[in-house]
Amino acid sequence: YHCGTKPVLQHIANGMHGVIIVKPKNGYPTDKEVDREYVLIQNEWYKYNDMNDFQNGVPSYVVFSSKALKPGDPNTNGDTFTLKEKPLLAKVGEKIRLYINNVGPNEVSSFHVVGTVFDDVYLDGNPNNHLQGMQT
Repeated sequence: YHCGTKPVLQHIANGMHGVIIVKPKNGYPTDKEVDREYVLIQNEWYKYNDMNDFQNGVPSYVVFSSKALKPGDPNTNGDTFTLKEKPLLAKVGEKIRLYINNVGPNEVSSFHVVGTVFDDVYLDGNPNNHLQGMQT
């Protein structure tokens, strides 16, 4: 979601956005198998009121934010090194559910986890778009 007040794109470019996850009433069939869930938000930031950079798609920097959905897991606020300083840890064999959202107005999010094969991928969160054994 994002704000609806003009100038909308400038507000999005400066962090006025978020994620709403709508789960099935009785949850997903795999909920009991999931050890950790995270929401990752990627967006670019622009210097406040720098309309030249904004209109030309030149971000000041690209950031990740994370929101843990289970107690004890880390929450971060957007920063260029937030996941380096507060990584999303997982133990070997744990099932991790990631919700990935690109909310910046100009940059494409090419999310990639080095050396990882995902068991299940649902493009755009749609259960009808189920892929298995995917790499990013």
